[in-house]
Amino acid sequence: RRQRQMCIRDRTMAAVRSDGVLVAWGRNNYGQRTVPALPPGITYTSVTVGDSHLAALRSDGSIVCWGQNNHGQCDVPAPPTGLSYLAAAAGTGHTLTIRTDGQIQAVGQNNRGQLSVPSLPTGQAWTSVAAGHEHSLALRSDGAIAAWGGDSYGQSQSTASLAIAIAAGRHHSLALLRDGSIEAWGRNNYGQLDVPSRPAGVYYVAIDAGGDLSVARRSDGTAVAWGRNHFGQTETPATSPGVGFISIDAGNDSIGGVSQIGTSERFGEGCPGSLGIPAVLLQSPPRVGLTTVVTMEGLPFDLAVLLVGFSNVTGPLGPLPTNLTAIGATDCKLRTSSEINEAAVGVGGVSTFPILIPPFPVLIGAQFYLQSVAVDILANPAGLVFSNGLAILVGN
Repeated sequence: RRQRQMCIRDRTMAAVRSDGVLVAWGRNNYGQRTVPALPPGITYTSVTVGDSHLAALRSDGSIVCWGQNNHGQCDVPAPPTGLSYLAAAAGTGHTLTIRTDGQIQAVGQNNRGQLSVPSLPTGQAWTSVAAGHEHSLALRSDGAIAAWGGDSYGQSQSTASLAIAIAAGRHHSLALLRDGSIEAWGRNNYGQLDVPSRPAGVYYVAIDAGGDLSVARRSDGTAVAWGRNHFGQTETPATSPGVGFISIDAGNDSIGGVSQIGTSERFGEGCPGSLGIPAVLLQSPPRVGLTTVVTMEGLPFDLAVLLVGFSNVTGPLGPLPTNLTAIGATDCKLRTSSEINEAAVGVGGVSTFPILIPPFPVLIGAQFYLQSVAVDILANPAGLVFSNGLAILVGN
């Protein structure tokens, strides 16, 4: 299964898979690899790794924390009644969380004031947090950044505005701005503040900071890293055509990334019609900014509808797959939520349908589901037959 999100810190690594399972590996001196069991029906949605502890957000809005707890960094309280958690960040000995009321809950070590969360202006909310060695960062809904805690190297002296993401290293800080640029401040003993220039037409879309290094993902799907390179940790690999990074993460002495190539996977079977079982097929890789071609085959009357949905779990008639025998489509099943429906005319029983995927990097790693419906008045009382399902994963 592909990874949904990963996190690296001091020789401990963790990742949330696409099925909501969290796995951890690496150092285990404080039980970092002992992932708490999930209640029935609950999944993990994200994880953050501190120096020797981990905190993970679950689908019910709760947070679990495990590993070293010498400063109370794992004592995240249950949220007040009616609230839940949205995000978490783990530092060396402290943990920051954001609740659904836009407030930050901070626990753990406070020797440098890293738990002293600033007050919010009226009408504002905290939207993101980052935790360094002994300093903390938070992003407000208006794009302003607050920084507090350790400030030996100016890592808590942010002047950035109009930011959309933040990251904290050991003694330095990063902000991704709305114009696709990066601002960096704090200690620069290894060049961790020396942001590489961007090629023309390319902008930064994600950032992270490790111990004394920084990493960023660009809109062309590549990743760049700078700062401490004693072990080759800033030598990010090149990507192959059609493959791009969809996430990045920086540890103290290592960097990891999840790459994505556009793929398709058939699921479920169609129902028989007068020309056999219709099929929906992908003829070219699904990639952002390009047109992918879908063919629908087995159309006895050269007329079909392409169903495009964003779920194969729940549809307009209830849980998927939905048996359609009750409406006259004998032994047929609906396999996609079908938010978008497009009619297509075929020739010789085959219809070709182009789908333009917009050139937005946020779509890399997105998944949608296809199914075709062929008009076949000879097949059943409904005069419709349904194809297999096709799961599409968008690549770079």
